[in-house]
Amino acid sequence: MNSKEILKESFKTAIASTAKSIAAQPNLKISFEVTNNDDENTINLPDIKQLDNLEEYSNIRAIADSEALRVRYTDKLIYNQNKPQGKLEKKLYQTAEKIRYEKLGSNYFAGVRKNPDKYFQKKNLRNNEEVRSKDLNDEIIETFELYLRNIVFEKKLKKNANKLISNL
Repeated sequence: MNSKEILKESFKTAIASTAKSIAAQPNLKISFEVTNNDDENTINLPDIKQLDNLEEYSNIRAIADSEALRVRYTDKLIYNQNKPQGKLEKKLYQTAEKIRYEKLGSNYFAGVRKNPDKYFQKKNLRNNEEVRSKDLNDEIIETFELYLRNIVFEKKLKKNANKLISNL
């Protein structure tokens, strides 16, 4: 194994250990390949493509933190009992739940507080810089997430944060 592979495996081990600790589940499986696996005992993370890309490391860390908080703070039975029927409604519900467990985790874990927020801010900035036109439902979900995050995390909402908000 060359030095780049060793570095990559060390990073994966550190991320997996941190996620298991945050989730309070030492037997949690961490997979570094995006799949549609709905196994409650597995967190699926993107594989590391560029070892020298600090932003990629930060993104994977933020996703891992968020997913670990989901495992720790989401009661699947309650979540599924209250899940709405419509496609848009399900996405809004999922978004609100994500913000809820990230807020709980950020209150409890000082080290986790900034990772999901930084990732969301970068993602939101990228989405707004893209020229492609978005589906109205995607705009609604993005606006809802931005608005709710700003309320829950007590941040000042920027008027030009996205198209729908700038029209308010």
